[in-house]
Amino acid sequence: MIFNFLNPVMKVMLKSPVHKVVSDGIWILTFKGIKSGKEYSTPVSYFMDNGTVYCFTHAQWWRNLVNGAEVKVRLLGKDYVGYAQTEVEDMTQKTIAMRTMVMTKPQEAGFYNVTFDSDGQPVEEEVIKAAEEAALIRISL
Repeated sequence: MIFNFLNPVMKVMLKSPVHKVVSDGIWILTFKGIKSGKEYSTPVSYFMDNGTVYCFTHAQWWRNLVNGAEVKVRLLGKDYVGYAQTEVEDMTQKTIAMRTMVMTKPQEAGFYNVTFDSDGQPVEEEVIKAAEEAALIRISL
């Protein structure tokens, strides 16, 4: 899979002085496995809204981020500690966040199979489907 190659490259870039090339849209999220206690790090696309950082994932690692799990993030070249909440059931929140993400980071739309209409708005049915298929993670720093 392409992420097996890209993720290590992105981690190196995001920890280096050249992070600015990609850090306005990708961060490193570090968390502990809920059963193993092992630390995991993964690059993830994100967006910020009113001081809260949001990301989506199709991967199952989000299951480790329950009950306000403490996480570390490498965001815009700086390290922070935050607390994660996951949303997998609240479709209203997930749809709003997905719409916000593709509007603020249109380069992410293709990853979630969201296209834009002739007015530059994301196609609502595609936004809803994308939100249904991904877990939303909200991190307070």
